[in-house]
Amino acid sequence: MSDATEPVYMAWARERFGKTAPLQSNPARTFRSAPENDRHPVLAALPPEVRLAVYRRGHLRDIAAGDPLSGGNCVLFILTGAVGLFPGDGSGICLGLAGPGSVINAEELADAGPRRDMRVLVKGAVLALRAPELINILGPDRADRLLIDQMLGDRAALDRAVACNALHLAPARLARWLLMLDKAAGGGDIHITQASLAKMLGIQRTSVNAAARRLQDRGALRFVRGRVRVLDQAALRAQACGCSAPLSFHK
Repeated sequence: MSDATEPVYMAWARERFGKTAPLQSNPARTFRSAPENDRHPVLAALPPEVRLAVYRRGHLRDIAAGDPLSGGNCVLFILTGAVGLFPGDGSGICLGLAGPGSVINAEELADAGPRRDMRVLVKGAVLALRAPELINILGPDRADRLLIDQMLGDRAALDRAVACNALHLAPARLARWLLMLDKAAGGGDIHITQASLAKMLGIQRTSVNAAARRLQDRGALRFVRGRVRVLDQAALRAQACGCSAPLSFHK
């Protein structure tokens, strides 16, 4: 594929990093926007020389909506898009949402291996770096702090999610999740079905259908054949619970 037809952000990444992961052959699976790594809070907090080493040794990867995501032995820094975290028991319940600014698969820093399944919910891009190489770049102390920060953050977020599930009804939870997905999608279409949303939230599909109809009637969004488009964020926010995101979802 020539530079003239590839996504803008891949040309940007090549100019800045000198390498990118291979492009997908299917143009529909290609992310369009340009990620800005310096806005990732974890990367931005690193000393400049350490951050530059991460950029040079990392690999920029497309992630396509609906695809399972395997980090292998890599730590993944989410630049754009959103990834759902699932327990791996086949239930389909989403434990949390990791959006731009998040770090996932940090367990590899302890050589622990993945403890959950990951699936892309909103297409985007991640910067991937093998855990041993990241430890070498960061140094053991900084790598340990990164791992502990991620573990504590995940635990606190899961505690909040449990409280939210106990306190709030389906419509409020659905509205909150759609707000987060819309933010990750940059206001574009969210490719997800009502059946998938029901399974992710652990509620009946009829409850999601009813809540979606009410939101559509109020002009907040539009569902069309497996796609959602948020039309009025203020109207959607008025129906959403005020809980924090299930997992780190940085602004």
